[in-house]
Amino acid sequence: MFMSSTAKKQIQLQSIRKHNSACANPTGFVSDLQDVVQKKWNKDKDGQVCASVIVDNKRQLLSYDGEKFTTVDISDVPDRDLVNATSQEQTFDRVQTKLNIFKNIFKDGKFKLKTFQKFDPDLYKLNFVRQGEQVVVPAEPGTMIACILAHMQPTYYDFNIYDHTQCTNVNYDTEYNRNLFEHSGDIEKDNILLHFTKLAKNEAITENGHKMALFITGFRDTPLERFHSQSPANLLFDHKKKIIHIIEFPLDKATVGDATLGIPGVGEFRNGYLFFDVFAKPDTCGGSAPGYEEPE
Repeated sequence: MFMSSTAKKQIQLQSIRKHNSACANPTGFVSDLQDVVQKKWNKDKDGQVCASVIVDNKRQLLSYDGEKFTTVDISDVPDRDLVNATSQEQTFDRVQTKLNIFKNIFKDGKFKLKTFQKFDPDLYKLNFVRQGEQVVVPAEPGTMIACILAHMQPTYYDFNIYDHTQCTNVNYDTEYNRNLFEHSGDIEKDNILLHFTKLAKNEAITENGHKMALFITGFRDTPLERFHSQSPANLLFDHKKKIIHIIEFPLDKATVGDATLGIPGVGEFRNGYLFFDVFAKPDTCGGSAPGYEEPE
């Protein structure tokens, strides 16, 4: 049966993305690479670890799941896509480092007067959600559903939610207001900013058709592109499956230009879950919290 090169590429990309992590081939020899991959897997002893290698002038994906090695042809995957797939390991490491800074807050389930269902991030897996993809997470009142983790350079990377049903913006300035989404306000430690939003203990928030949008603003109209080198993390939580989803939101000049407000995606609540769609290209405009205009 004939299969187009595009279809082959998608299948091969799926093979790459199902792996937990990837590592480089320091020598170019397959036998040495097996040792490297096996050591990488032994570090966490979970899922699958991969690395790419050239065999007979074709790129192959060497995979290890703790029991056996397998090799898959990925020669139809362009270099740029392969780099994106393997760079997830660096993204995971950066996110894990930031999560560790606030681990005690997550495990205690509280910060000052803010309380939420406690959880241990060490028990959660990280998952990267790309532009154009949808992720579904449980909508459980009283839980932290989303957060950002960002360096404090050049300034505050402000996390916001627009509640379409209530026509309300939720940000650091509304942390003491009674909204269906409750904002944490600024939490700073080791020059890292944490903003999180929990779902209020209100059944109305999970009603079918309730819509929302996550968006980011640079404090005092700081262009989002200036945060690019700091690699902020935009996260959604699945507390049932214990997964922390990393939402792709590029901040390079070509993507966000001079915008100070960016919307990586929108969501809708249905049957007790949040169906969140990551835009293929984020919507951007001007404005910064708390004085921006309402998104439409």
